[in-house]
Amino acid sequence: MSTVRAAFNISSTIVKSIVKVAGFGFVADAIEGGQELYQLACSLKDETFGSAEAQMSGTLRNSISDELASIEQQLGSLGRDEKSIDLFIGRLETSAKGTITQLLNDENALGEAITKPEKFHAYVLTQSAPERASYAPEEEYHLNSLLQCIADEYLTLARKSPNYNETALRATVEQLSENRTALKELKDGQQELKDGQQELKDGQQKLEGHIKSLETAIDNIHTIRHNKQPNKTVWGSRPGPLEYWIERNPTCNSIALNDAIFGPDASDEATCCVLIGPAGSGKTRLAASIAKRCEDEEWTLIAWIDAESKDMIKNQVIAISEEKFGLQLKPNEYPEVQFNRALSSFPSQNREKILIVLDNVEKSASIDELLPKTPNVRVIVTTRHGGNWSHQHGWLPFNLSTFSQQESIQLLTQATGDDDKATANQIAQLLGDLPLAIGRAANTCAWLNINRLTQYYAMLQQYPTEKLLDSSVATRDSVGVISALQIAGASALERIVDPNIREYAENILSALCYLSEYGVPVHWLKDESDLFSMCAYSELIDSSLIDETTDGTTVSIHRLQAHAMRLHWTPDVRDKAAKTVSMILTRQLMRISSENSHEIAKKATRQLIEQISTMSKQSHSHIIFKYSEVQEAIFTLLKEPLNLELYYESLTLYEAVILVAKLSKSDCKAQGQLSDSNNLGHERLHRIIHQFEQAIIGAYFSWTFTESELIGPQFALAKAHEAAGHLDEAIIHYAKLVNTCAAIDGPTAPFTMKLRENLEAARRELQRQEEDSAAE
Repeated sequence: MSTVRAAFNISSTIVKSIVKVAGFGFVADAIEGGQELYQLACSLKDETFGSAEAQMSGTLRNSISDELASIEQQLGSLGRDEKSIDLFIGRLETSAKGTITQLLNDENALGEAITKPEKFHAYVLTQSAPERASYAPEEEYHLNSLLQCIADEYLTLARKSPNYNETALRATVEQLSENRTALKELKDGQQELKDGQQELKDGQQKLEGHIKSLETAIDNIHTIRHNKQPNKTVWGSRPGPLEYWIERNPTCNSIALNDAIFGPDASDEATCCVLIGPAGSGKTRLAASIAKRCEDEEWTLIAWIDAESKDMIKNQVIAISEEKFGLQLKPNEYPEVQFNRALSSFPSQNREKILIVLDNVEKSASIDELLPKTPNVRVIVTTRHGGNWSHQHGWLPFNLSTFSQQESIQLLTQATGDDDKATANQIAQLLGDLPLAIGRAANTCAWLNINRLTQYYAMLQQYPTEKLLDSSVATRDSVGVISALQIAGASALERIVDPNIREYAENILSALCYLSEYGVPVHWLKDESDLFSMCAYSELIDSSLIDETTDGTTVSIHRLQAHAMRLHWTPDVRDKAAKTVSMILTRQLMRISSENSHEIAKKATRQLIEQISTMSKQSHSHIIFKYSEVQEAIFTLLKEPLNLELYYESLTLYEAVILVAKLSKSDCKAQGQLSDSNNLGHERLHRIIHQFEQAIIGAYFSWTFTESELIGPQFALAKAHEAAGHLDEAIIHYAKLVNTCAAIDGPTAPFTMKLRENLEAARRELQRQEEDSAAE
């Protein structure tokens, strides 16, 4: 403190003079003398920023807690398990406390906060280097967010510090001292200025001699600027071409994309096209293909711009204008003025064709304000968000989805040289015809010299999908298909700010990840009487994460997108998703029971049966069938169709019945045989199997099915009894089926022989159980 106080030992005259010279005369008049400044400095107490409790109290503590909660939520959405999240949050809390303590002990921190608030965040990051050294690069992002929060709150609390006035006064005195030095330099410079006046006078004649040549140059500036050709036509980094790919040419209102870009333009405005589609639909790849053609045709400029935000677009437009068209930025020029001058620097002659690709646009609003509007400009936007493009003036929206079956087969057969279209179709079905996945499969086959599609199909059966589509070993790509889909899912949810709407969106997605991949009735998921539900549904449609049929009746999620989301679900998230599906199925049953219209009830019942039947064939959906609500729904659906004459539909539930039997037996073994829940589960299973048998009998006596047509359901009934442990019942049904099939197909027919094997296996198992029971 002695050094600071010594600085105040200056006379009132000097203080007033310095302050007046600095342009603050009203301040000088208010100062009675330098001695008062000295007394004021001496009266300030040398106090700290606050106690340990004060550090973490009030706004600061709440702000840190909110930031930690936000980080915890982000980590959870990325699939991190709860234990690792808790450990990481604990480390962040420790680092936060260490940073606060370090700021309190830093004599310069308060001064930095007062004099350079705009740079204080960078100062905190620099000072907290020891705390950040132990964090991995992907973890440091969250720590920096927390440090930003602490820096912001420090700036707010700084004004409440007892040392605030002292530090501010110290900075003022230092500035006054600098002003005094500047005064002396200014006085010395006056003489130099006087000497220079003569030199300026002598140079005036030379300057006049150049005026004529300058006037000529000014007249030519406009022509030079607009005729200047870029020394390189390409701007930005776009994806390289794939060895094997299927080029597409989508249409909008009967206008093909290639015609819009390369055809003659009768308009006096720029041509603006937007490619809309889900992650992996090939939007960027199609835009890159068009850019390559423009380059081959020697267009004036092909600009590829990463367009995640409006600021990124503006900055890159200015940079293009500087490098390609000679824009000269002026000091202290407003950013908007800079940007408008950059737009005006783009050549407008028709012979100078320009393509601008805005890749990965997040928001459609005001994009056209960021682009040149002359007829020689072609714009392509790629985005996952449908938005209101079709309602904006001048935009042509082109929707992209999956490959057609023929396109998928063509790409796979070209890459391998194998004309096995049947296997190519099986691969395409497993990959859901997703262009990114099909393209990755084709190029992997080419790279690994796989010339038989059956070999790649066997790999898909043997290895997890993400290994073949994500692994850098198999694909040579840093970002895999599954990883890209995971990012797309997380991004879509992060865009939803309202927590209520986000929760509805998460429930819709989790339900679609378990329900039939072929589609779900829209009204199952979108409650038109609930604002949050409708908003969540619209957000997911807009993000292209889910897809609605043209007639608006059915909604689905791509099978690979659903797989990517399920991949990192924790057991708690899986359980919550399964319960959500159970509630949806139960709700549909309640609607059917209260429906007065026979035809509407019949249609709704058929939809529900189709959903459960399909889920029983999807291995990832089998978890649903262990819930009592779903089992009750199966029982009801086996019973009600008899009244609605849906005999065929009810018999399609045979796989669901067998699955419930297997799961019930497994639960009994895992939990013991004597619990009340097991007794209830056993009773429920018995009712389901009995009702399935009644459905078979009803179908037979309805004269709708022949005895041979009911062999399949009867075989399922026998298997259900066997899976449930009812071996005596299973033996009876197997024996009956053997006799029936032997009479129809012959005793040595393949299916008859299979039934005999099942019969003998059931008998052996029953004998073994009886022997074990006798031994006990």
